[in-house]
Amino acid sequence: MDILRSRLASQFSDSRESIGELLRENGEFVIDSVHLSQVFGGMRGIHGLVCDTSTVDPIAGLVIRGRGVKELGACSPEEVFWLLLTGELPEYEELFSFRQDLQLRRRLPDWMDGFLAAMPAGSHPMSMFNAAVLAMQGQSHFARAYHSTPKSELWQPALEDALDLFATMPLLAVRVYRQRYGLVDKPGSADADYISQLASGLLGREDSDFESLLRRYIVVQSDHENGNVCALAAHVTGSAHADLYYAVSAGLNGLAGHIHGLAAQDFIRFLHSLQDELGSEPAEESIRQAMQQRLDSGRVLPGFGHAVLRQADPRFEILYAIADERYQDNPLFRLASRVYSVGTELLKAHPRVKNPYPNVDAITGVVLQLAGIEQLEFYTVLFGVSLSIGILAQNVVSRGIGSPIVRPRSVATAELRALAGG
Repeated sequence: MDILRSRLASQFSDSRESIGELLRENGEFVIDSVHLSQVFGGMRGIHGLVCDTSTVDPIAGLVIRGRGVKELGACSPEEVFWLLLTGELPEYEELFSFRQDLQLRRRLPDWMDGFLAAMPAGSHPMSMFNAAVLAMQGQSHFARAYHSTPKSELWQPALEDALDLFATMPLLAVRVYRQRYGLVDKPGSADADYISQLASGLLGREDSDFESLLRRYIVVQSDHENGNVCALAAHVTGSAHADLYYAVSAGLNGLAGHIHGLAAQDFIRFLHSLQDELGSEPAEESIRQAMQQRLDSGRVLPGFGHAVLRQADPRFEILYAIADERYQDNPLFRLASRVYSVGTELLKAHPRVKNPYPNVDAITGVVLQLAGIEQLEFYTVLFGVSLSIGILAQNVVSRGIGSPIVRPRSVATAELRALAGG
């Protein structure tokens, strides 16, 4: 990929010079103040990270390299990965060459089937996926080149690892899926692209509708700044010059958390619990009463709200539109639609709720369930496939601009109490 390397070399050189100038002239400029509540509140809202691949605007939502996520609805994961790396969508010739390069990298080690089969029966698919990523660390270009490569050039072996992982993550997810659930292996076409390999591998057949759905699913979740648990864990790990296999694994560990990557399956379980309690298609008033009781008992409504957004999540809107077009007569989708409406209405009545709208976790599990991927535990793996795209790009950019190791200070509660005069 000489075109990509040449473009990144020029961009990173310019970025290092520009950042150096910014620091020389404004290094002591104060960009934020930190409140005691933020220190005890998971550092929420503190501006302490640099991320140029994407931003999350409270009103506009996810913006990838200056483009709102709705602008990217027709793009492939390959195009979005190129955009994340370079800041521009590829031209036709660039995309063609890029896909050819990725095709040569799209392979798993010969030992992978045996490795996955040897894992304990009943292993969580996320554990299998993560363990497999980490097991491939021995093929890291970054690890092999580290001691003989100048710091300013470490982005080059990092890019090689990123391209290898980007090419193989869909293949690995399919292998985990079919191994974990005892399905006959269905190898995809040798010349299939990223989405075709993933979609046909999961369903065991070609399905253009599922490919279209999965393409949007992957793209809308491909990046989300670097302050979320998954991206931050990967960023911090990579800042210590661990290679991308270690960094991606760190991010996947964070993604496996119940209040992060497992939220989509929790929303599906919530819908199923409503069906068990109220019937397959309960009336709106019955749903309202059940959800109000949940709020009154101090429990949250899964699938609602967002740490940054203050409007409806564009990612939710993109996937909801697809589901509404294809599954509007399905009882589960009709129930979900009523839950979205009722939940928003109830939460708007709570003055402390900053975002009463359904988020992307309230729709991703629904569309996967309706498309035929019924194993809830596997949803986090697909989330990991999509988020890894941003992680890979962010890591390459961080090495390219010479980002230092992340090392914030910690402070004891007693010191904070003394500072606050308590």
